[in-house]
Amino acid sequence: MNVDAKKSNNYDQISLTQDEYGRVGVMEAGIESLSPELLNDILSRLEPEDILRVQQVSRHLNNASHARSIWLALVKGSQMRYLVEKRFELYTAQELEDLVRHKLRRDAHWASNSKPLAVYNFGMDEESSFAGFHILVPGGRWFITMDLHGGIYYEDLLDVDDPCGGSIAEGIDPDTFEALGAFLCMEMLESTEYLAFHLLSVGRRTWELEKDEHLFPSECDAAHHIQMFYVSVEFDDYGTISGLKSERLSSFFEDGNLGFYNVSFCGNVLAYHSINPTCCILIDWKEANGRLLEHTRRRLRTNTKMSTLLSETILCAWTQQEILVYDLASMDLPFFMDPPTGKDIEFDKPTWSLKYPCPINFKLERRTPPILTDNSILLLFSLSDGILKLTVPKSLSDEPSLVVLPTQSDIVHSDLHPAKDPGCRRQLQPDGGAEYCNKQIIAYRYNKAEDGTIMSISSSTRPISFRDANIRNAALHLDGYSGRIFLSSDADSHYIVDLEECSE
Repeated sequence: MNVDAKKSNNYDQISLTQDEYGRVGVMEAGIESLSPELLNDILSRLEPEDILRVQQVSRHLNNASHARSIWLALVKGSQMRYLVEKRFELYTAQELEDLVRHKLRRDAHWASNSKPLAVYNFGMDEESSFAGFHILVPGGRWFITMDLHGGIYYEDLLDVDDPCGGSIAEGIDPDTFEALGAFLCMEMLESTEYLAFHLLSVGRRTWELEKDEHLFPSECDAAHHIQMFYVSVEFDDYGTISGLKSERLSSFFEDGNLGFYNVSFCGNVLAYHSINPTCCILIDWKEANGRLLEHTRRRLRTNTKMSTLLSETILCAWTQQEILVYDLASMDLPFFMDPPTGKDIEFDKPTWSLKYPCPINFKLERRTPPILTDNSILLLFSLSDGILKLTVPKSLSDEPSLVVLPTQSDIVHSDLHPAKDPGCRRQLQPDGGAEYCNKQIIAYRYNKAEDGTIMSISSSTRPISFRDANIRNAALHLDGYSGRIFLSSDADSHYIVDLEECSE
């Protein structure tokens, strides 16, 4: 219990404490005099680096900073939750703290070590080896592939030397389905406790047998088969993560004569581009479940073939001259109209139009998923000599902004195919990026403000121990997440590069 101290010039900053045995101690008033509950609440709001500094202040704060609730909040509130290997309740306070310290050591290790990175040969089925048919999931543990018949599978890379796997979706009759020109895309679900994501698969399906008029109208010989899955981790009886499980949320067909490419989705809204006519079509994939889309849709008439959804109500499209931002909520239009009106709902006036701050000579094919901050949505585009940052206010009340962030890379792109933009092989993600060139990996780290806004980008370069002469920069597919990168150059060359480990 507390004992009142004498009031004097010095005593007003001092409190006396008495334990259950009557022993009296002296403690300066301040943060150390706070209740354990309040102190834990304060510490849990700090960044991991700051908590480690607090541990050096005093024994009292060091003891307080090891509370399990502090480290559990840090892991659950960041992408570190993608790295857990068992249920949270099975983790001790020390194990959670070790998980955070490991991430900090990895970041420091990358910048201070110049040894070649470890490279693992990764065997893949020839039918699932094409670019666009695979995804390295955030955390770097799960690798998703789709074969030519629409079958979707995962590999567990926890032990990269001996991966194991399972099935997410069974394939379709090979006589009626081809995945050529199709792809997988993914949306991470931030509201879930453990790793979970929506997975979209697209494949072109033909009907060589007797037609089903409910699925294919008489003038349509083929259709794009779109499926949406909810994928999450699966636990065994001991609470350890043992694999991935999936649930199919939606399955529908779109007219194959329209074309189907440059797909993005956010929440229930799916956006894709059509070739004939050239436009961006928006649909609600939940509402579309179980039918052929011969109904009236939202259609964006635009002279660009590139766009992405920033949210369910904001669409971003771009040309070689400008970036266009559309407020979908202000249009107050339905996604479908039954019965069909015979004419799609068209809109073509952007809310904002932004000119580039520098000349753009390429399609800006490489970009991040939308990055959410407190007040805005960020989108990063890969340029040959930097990264273009688009900042869009969530309310669209203020004008978006465009700036170029230099990457400060010391790599000279001297051996690239002249028709290729060096930036198109740079993979950008919400938490960082990577690039392969001349048997070296360039890693990018985002320097963020307190509200999550990316202010600048730092980069560092490391060699990798490649012995494969078939790797060619211009034909490279790169996908990277949280300390690992997947590289492929053709059907026979696939690699996992571990950004944490050095080669022998």
